This record gives sequence, C-alpha cells and structure tokens, in this order.
Amino acid sequence: MTLQWPSVVGLIFRRTRVGSFGLDQALTVENLDQWEAHLLPLSAAVGTMPRLVVDEDQRVRTVHGRSLEAIGMEGPIAVVDPAGDLVAVYVAGNGVAKAEVVIS
Repeated sequence: MTLQWPSVVGLIFRRTRVGSFGLDQALTVENLDQWEAHLLPLSAAVGTMPRLVVDEDQRVRTVHGRSLEAIGMEGPIAVVDPAGDLVAVYVAGNGVAKAEVVIS
C-alpha cells in the first residue's frame, strides 16, 4: 500500500514502546511527583541483551575496560556481576568481547 501525500496529512504518530518498555510502565503528568518509586535498576535498560556474568576478578578487568572471553556470543552483551547488577556493555565477536560502555 502506498500512501499519497493528501492521505497522510493529519496523521499522528505516537510512540507506544521503546525496547521492552511500554506505556503500561510510563508515568503520567499527574503522578510525576512519585518518580522515585518507579526507578528501575540499570540492568533493566539492557534487559533484552545476552548476559555475561563475571566473577570478581573478571569484574575488575571489566571496569578497567579489558577484553573478556565470550565464546559463542556475538554483538552487544550486558556484563553483569553475580547479583545481576550491570557492570558494562561490551561488544562480542570471534570469541572476544570488548568494552563499549563501562558503568563501574
């Protein structure tokens, strides 16, 4: 279907989802004063990424931006500690993951 210019005039686009976040999680203007109760952990922002759980030694390497072994992983990955807290976002390829963003 091809839209012609006159038929798209007046169309309103509304974003209803960004990644895994939908309108059901959004705050309204009326409840903005309760924003602190709706804060999510940083790990929620990378909820759909594959995760690489690191031990303490690997976490220290991670916060210094060192590469990590990531056999079988490709693309962006969330590097988390054993508690699930986000440490960094790495990009994996060819068995190695390299730092993209380190949270520390």
